[in-house]
Amino acid sequence: MKFYYVRTEEKYAKAYFVSFERDCSICDECDEVYAITRKGLYHTRLKGKKQGDFYRAPGCYIGNSKFRNMLKEYRITGYDICDVVVDKWEDQRNNLIDIDASDLKEIVIKGKSGWYMDKDGNDIKRCQKCGHVDFYVKGELHGISVPEDTWDGSDIFSCSNWHGVMLCTERLKEACEKEKIKNIRFIPLDEFTFA
Repeated sequence: MKFYYVRTEEKYAKAYFVSFERDCSICDECDEVYAITRKGLYHTRLKGKKQGDFYRAPGCYIGNSKFRNMLKEYRITGYDICDVVVDKWEDQRNNLIDIDASDLKEIVIKGKSGWYMDKDGNDIKRCQKCGHVDFYVKGELHGISVPEDTWDGSDIFSCSNWHGVMLCTERLKEACEKEKIKNIRFIPLDEFTFA
């Protein structure tokens, strides 16, 4: 099975984090945050005139009705839809743009997998309790893999030690390419680097 890291293009408007209420769980072994529980809606702002069908902000993925309808039509699994608050939409000079953002919704990742491994499926150095991988270890990785025996079979998912990061199957990639979804890009996990 081929898996992909989902990101956005540079030529479209970008979504930025504004705020959300949250509780953080900290590992008592390595002192790193291993889970964030959001309370309430995600607040974002968008910057740029060129509209896409899909946006990514830290800890949040956003899709318009074209993107969401594609998910339903192709029976893509592993997500929920919830409201998102767009506080403002600006151009590159920080001037407000009159763009209706009411069509945008958050794509919440529900699919799950275990800890990611190196490209060849070998375990990597991590906290044995929460799975946190130090930055220097990530920098040495040239490609990662998902252990299929821990993956729940969803088309959209995240790894248990890479919360909130959208990974996907070829089904989502092919659906987006066929429907010409704007502002989404797929990087094969076996070619992915953290650098």
